[in-house]
Amino acid sequence: MVEANIELWLTERGKIVPGSRREGHNVWTLTGREYLAQIMSPALGWSGRPGKVNYMGVDEGSQPEVASVDQLAAGLLYTPGAYLKAITGVIFPTSPATSAAFTIEFTELEINDGLAPKEVREIGLFTSDTWSGGVLVPMPTSTPNQAPVAYKTFEPLTKTEQFRLSVRWEVRFR
Repeated sequence: MVEANIELWLTERGKIVPGSRREGHNVWTLTGREYLAQIMSPALGWSGRPGKVNYMGVDEGSQPEVASVDQLAAGLLYTPGAYLKAITGVIFPTSPATSAAFTIEFTELEINDGLAPKEVREIGLFTSDTWSGGVLVPMPTSTPNQAPVAYKTFEPLTKTEQFRLSVRWEVRFR
């Protein structure tokens, strides 16, 4: 069984903003389930092997947290021209390594367009490749409609140019 926990929080000048911590379980999507089946078995009917879990993306929208989620509501640019940000760290918190924790930090200037605060309400975990017509192709980070392998919705976090948004997403196999 795949189980995942996620923690998000805002920081200002290195300190956690009171009331900004969000944590909980998330849904492993149908795309994520297909991804796990593909990496555990020989390639059947498509070329290549799936890429690694490599990106996170956030959005102001929200939708039911169900396995059939196939993209973020609309996608929120974290920097001009890019919706998905590369994960900055991976650790294996258990021994033997039956879990992996992915970390990322969106800086004060990321996610913001300088016009208005962003109400971040959902996040997705993405691989470096995606399937298109039965063929594995590199994941374009410049389009918002990619299928996440895991998905979480939460009470909104107001992201402004004063705050960093930090995320720790742990995936466990039981």
